Amino acid sequence: MSKSQSLTPLLGALRTDQPERDGIPSPWSQGSPERASAYEAAFEHAAIGMALVGLNGKLLSANRALCQILGYQRDELVSLRFDANLHPQDIPFDFGLISELLAGKREHFHIEKRYVHKQGHALWILLSVSLVYDDAQQPCYFIAQLQDITDRRRAEATFHALLESAPDAMIIANRQGRIVLVNAQAQAYFGYHADEMLGQPVEMLLPERFRGEHPAHRDRYFASPRVRGMGVGTKLYARRKDGGEVPVEISLSLIEVDEVPHVCCAIRDLTQWNHADETHRRLTAVEHLASHRNELAQMLRLNTMSEMAAGIAHELNQPLSAIANYARGAARRMNRGVAKTDELMPVIDSIAEEAVRASEIIRSVKRFVRKQEPKRVPVDVNEVVESALRIIAGQAHERGVEVVFDGSGHRLQVMGDAIQIEQVMVNLLTNALDALDDVTHAKLLLIEANRTEKGQVEVRVIDNGCGLPTLDGVDVFEAFMTTKIDGLGMGLAISRSLIEAHGGQLTAETNECGGATFRFQLSCEDGGKHDD
Repeated sequence: MSKSQSLTPLLGALRTDQPERDGIPSPWSQGSPERASAYEAAFEHAAIGMALVGLNGKLLSANRALCQILGYQRDELVSLRFDANLHPQDIPFDFGLISELLAGKREHFHIEKRYVHKQGHALWILLSVSLVYDDAQQPCYFIAQLQDITDRRRAEATFHALLESAPDAMIIANRQGRIVLVNAQAQAYFGYHADEMLGQPVEMLLPERFRGEHPAHRDRYFASPRVRGMGVGTKLYARRKDGGEVPVEISLSLIEVDEVPHVCCAIRDLTQWNHADETHRRLTAVEHLASHRNELAQMLRLNTMSEMAAGIAHELNQPLSAIANYARGAARRMNRGVAKTDELMPVIDSIAEEAVRASEIIRSVKRFVRKQEPKRVPVDVNEVVESALRIIAGQAHERGVEVVFDGSGHRLQVMGDAIQIEQVMVNLLTNALDALDDVTHAKLLLIEANRTEKGQVEVRVIDNGCGLPTLDGVDVFEAFMTTKIDGLGMGLAISRSLIEAHGGQLTAETNECGGATFRFQLSCEDGGKHDD
């Protein structure tokens, strides 16, 4: 089938057999000229791509951000057909959604799909489309919002590749003990092809003398699931396809697959370890786990920054717009010959202040995503919290969340890695913003930082959102546990491991407002003395 043939149903849904209607009201033509100008400016300067598309598929208007995303000049873009930038394999996916829009069965839709940049490479785009009607309730045109999520999709692919390249054999089994997933290391370690293992009882990988009692162990684990080692204090053995037995170390954790509990088994061969020096072996394991944790933490920081890009762009646009306005005002005074030094100095000072503000935002982002070895140095927790708040400020503003930071008024100094502590703060803050999305009352996010009676620094992140999951046995800190549709389920698990690596604790509870309170404690660098 040719590309033109494959487009026939989609073009029909978009009414390409009809000319564009005359007299379609412009979105900028409603209300006063000032209001119309504001609407047009909001469209043009939006942080994400926006477009107006006629019912016949013609691109009527595109803003600056969309031109930058796709790599076209505006006149080039509006001269193209609506399907010119779609990835050929993704063209049919939203056909049904467009048909439902035109039939009045839905008000809007969201879809992740690929577009093609002018230079030829593929982009992943989060596309949101709505249909605009006139006063007679007749459809006028589509309005589309396009957000570049290429970096986020790459980060997700990197995360899955990281799991696949883990040094341990990874096996996932269901509650009945049937194997549902294995990685390449498991196939190499046990000598089976994946097809030989999938659907088979996990007991096939145990020596025969252990198979009879294993189902009872599995039932007890599912009755009280948690991350733990298997057979702690005993020697464990696995059985290869060739019948050989090898000593192993097994770690168990509960994960959700299609909302059904499964157990994830990480299996490590101890054959060579048993011949190594015990102290050296433990040190190597700690270093490996720390390195692996740091890699995951770096990946999650990049993923977080990708998801927050639009909010950060909005936050950065404010000081830049202010600088432009101040500069234009000063230029007009100078052109009229009425500028005086004492009048221009406050303007210049304001430009400098806004430039410093923009620089602080950029510096916070660069510091947050920089890949570097962890360093334990004196860290002021108040400064870390303020830096994290600068990163999420744009998201909070867009979501209508009031953010309040209640510090102690004293330096709260701990020994630690500032970037890792800031990563924990950003994760807790973004989770709180997500929890506030669906509430209808006033949205409040409160951050408190002070010293405890035991001389520790305690930070609390408090929201009045939807609260913690209420299902029995659910641990929000478990790896892969998530309530988000597109969540990885690793943010809180990594955050807890980072705090524990600093000798602290990260806990969560439902607060009196029905929301969630996350808190962590770290030891003071000064032994708990106040530094006024």
